[in-house]
Amino acid sequence: MSIEANEPRRYKLTLQYIVKLKVNIENLHLTVFNPQFKNLYDKNNKKCILSIGFRIQKLIDDSKIPLDIIKPVGHSTIPPWKLLKP
Repeated sequence: MSIEANEPRRYKLTLQYIVKLKVNIENLHLTVFNPQFKNLYDKNNKKCILSIGFRIQKLIDDSKIPLDIIKPVGHSTIPPWKLLKP
């Protein structure tokens, strides 16, 4: 299987992961969506891999997904066994 054949699947999985990070309120997604310290990642240093926040920026921009309309979802404070059936 060629590398090009896996690119659409990789983009889809990455976009799904981005939305999952954005929805789950317990994730520390602020560091992913607002990456810092780009000057620490030297382009000439091949051993240093950019953090996911920097790597996904172009994908987010290209996909035109409005991340500001994706709202976090919290968990219920009521245990599931105490919930009434509708």
